[in-house]
Amino acid sequence: MCKHVAAVLYGVGARLDHQPELLFLLRDVDHEELITLEMDIQLATSGKGKSRRLAGADLSDVFGVDIEEPITPTAATVTRLRKKFGMNTTQFAMLVGVSPPTVTTWENGSGKLNLRQRSLDALSRVAEYTPEQAVRKLKRGR
Repeated sequence: MCKHVAAVLYGVGARLDHQPELLFLLRDVDHEELITLEMDIQLATSGKGKSRRLAGADLSDVFGVDIEEPITPTAATVTRLRKKFGMNTTQFAMLVGVSPPTVTTWENGSGKLNLRQRSLDALSRVAEYTPEQAVRKLKRGR
């Protein structure tokens, strides 16, 4: 990105900081209509009491943007991903950037794995690969 584009983006960000309602103008949405819009409570909320959440709503549709779903690191997820690529533990470890015993520990775990941010980022990145991309990355040494 050149310095001119960066300056424009910085300027837009600064304007939005001072006038957040401009976001609605940019998206061609009437914010007053959104405020007064009546929603079906059963579809819009889940749970009881003060804790209300959008139930099953696809946020990417609500806001009209693409939102990547984060990977949920579980033993089954790691095993499924490794098998999808047709790799052994050592190969998969090299692809993710961890040791083979780490991959074994992950695959033998239960429930959601508590990973360091670096490992979670690497696993999320690898999850987006096709098997062909994964093999190419492994051959190139990550």
